Amino acid sequence: VANSTDGFTPADLQALLADAQLAAVHTLVDKESEEKGAHMEELPTIRHSELVIALEGAKCSVSWHERTRLEGIYDEFLASRGPAPAEGGGTSRALQNKGKRATLA
Repeated sequence: VANSTDGFTPADLQALLADAQLAAVHTLVDKESEEKGAHMEELPTIRHSELVIALEGAKCSVSWHERTRLEGIYDEFLASRGPAPAEGGGTSRALQNKGKRATLA
C-alpha cells in the first residue's frame, strides 16, 4: 500500500481510507445479506482487501511535475532564509533575533 501511495497528499490518503471504509461496510452488508436473519453485531473493519479495492480508483491529486515545481519553490524559500544552525548545537534564529523588533510597514 505504501508503494502505491507515494506522492499522495494527506487529503489523498484520507480519501483513500474513506473509500476503504465504505468498501468494508459493503463487505459487511453483503455478508449479512448472505446470512439471512443474522443481526449486525460486527463492526466494519478495513482489511487489506478493502484497501486494494480503494486503491484501484485512487489517484494522486498533485502531479509529479507540479510536486517538483512546488518543491523547487520551497527549496528557494529555505535558501533565502540562510543556512540552518547545526543540529544539536548553535543558536536558533529565534534566539539570534531576540530583542530585535520587526515591522511590516
